[in-house]
Order: sequence, then C-alpha cells, then structure tokens
Amino acid sequence: EFRRVSSDLVVAHPYSNFSDPSLIAAFPEFQGVDYEYRAYDNAEEFFDRGLTTQTSLGISAATEKSSFNTTVSYVNEEGFMPNNELTRFNFGVGFNSKITDKLTVNSTLNLALTENTAPPLGASTGSSASGNGSAFYANVLYTPRTVDLNGLPFEHPVDGRSVYYRGGNDIPNPNWIAEYTRAGSDVSRVSGKMALTYDILDNLSVTYRGGFDTYNEFQEYVVNAGIGPGPSNPDLDACIYRTT
Repeated sequence: EFRRVSSDLVVAHPYSNFSDPSLIAAFPEFQGVDYEYRAYDNAEEFFDRGLTTQTSLGISAATEKSSFNTTVSYVNEEGFMPNNELTRFNFGVGFNSKITDKLTVNSTLNLALTENTAPPLGASTGSSASGNGSAFYANVLYTPRTVDLNGLPFEHPVDGRSVYYRGGNDIPNPNWIAEYTRAGSDVSRVSGKMALTYDILDNLSVTYRGGFDTYNEFQEYVVNAGIGPGPSNPDLDACIYRTT
C-alpha cells in the first residue's frame, strides 16, 4: 500500500511485515513507521573498488666463478566484494658456481605461500542458493532497489541470525553472508632444481638435472548458524564447517 507524505511516497517499513512475532519484537523501532519508497543505490554502495599492491626486492652478487641472486615479493589483492582478499608471498634463490675447471653447478629454490578468502559463491536459481549454502551475488542482485540493502540491520540483535526484508525472512541478507560465511584456501608450494654439468672435452659436456615440486593445500568452507531456514537452506539452523 502506497501513501504520500508531503512530496514523498511511503510504504510500511519492510521490517514491520515479518510473519515471525520474535522478529517483530526484535525491531520495535520499525513498527508502524513510514518507509520512503524510492530507488536506493544498493549495488553501487555494496561493492567496492578492488585494489592490488605489490612489493618486491631483489639482491644479486657475483665473483669470477660464482653468482648468486635472491628475490622476495609480496602481493595483496583486495576484491570488490566485502571480506574478499588474496595475499601471496614468494621467495626465490639461485646459485651458480664453477666448482672446478670442468664441473659447474646450478641450483634454484622457490617458495610460494598463497592465502585467499571470500564469501561463498554458490550456484543460484535467482533468489538464493541452489541447495544448502549461500549464493552471494544472487542475494545482492535479487534485492529490490526499493529496499535499502546497506541501511537496514542484517542480524537479529539477540541470536545473531540473518534478517532480511521478506515477510518470511527466507532469503539470507547479503551483509550477513559477507560477515559470517567464507570460503578460503591456504596453499604452500616449494620447488627447486639442481644441474651438474661436466665438460668432457672443449665441445662435449654431460649434464645431470634433478628437481622437486611439492605443495600443500588447505581449504575451508564456513557458514555460521543463522543463515536459514528457508526454501534453499532447510537444514542451516546449525552451522556448516568443511575442510579439505
């Protein structure tokens, strides 16, 4: 129902239409209050500008028969989604030396540490996730522009569950998803190689090469208690915590 107050169109506040009495009781300040009916800049204010910074340092030295170099770099990427960040640390060292007139050794060692975290990006049929979990983009872009996504409370003040504009509170609030869910990974990778070259004759040599490349990855998927229940999340009064 639309009403006009002065020159503005107003409707009932979206948090006054809950079918759950406990939600109405949690927000008495919104009961019987007029809510301005206009278009809000939800997506523009919700997403942010991404930023990437990189710092690196290299050191090298050499003598008549040997050379040495090392590099260290650090990358930080802040995504345009809330709580979306990637960090990467790289370290590399190389050594080359002529041990004798006929024998040369060349070796390298590299270390890479990568950590990434972001809200889960599940599949969606439009209004929410397909199956248990969360679909971040679906919940943001499904929000009507007449609902102030960034100006309304997103969690129950007592039990912390998600609160959103729909009467059945059956779709998770994107701000709640950003705050209380995450999908992350930590990857550690170490690689190296060594080569020995022996000069048999002036124009003939033999080389032996060996190396290794190993990594360890830890993945984490977290959905805090309170995202549901709803049509897409019937089991999520309890939380989800998965690791691989």
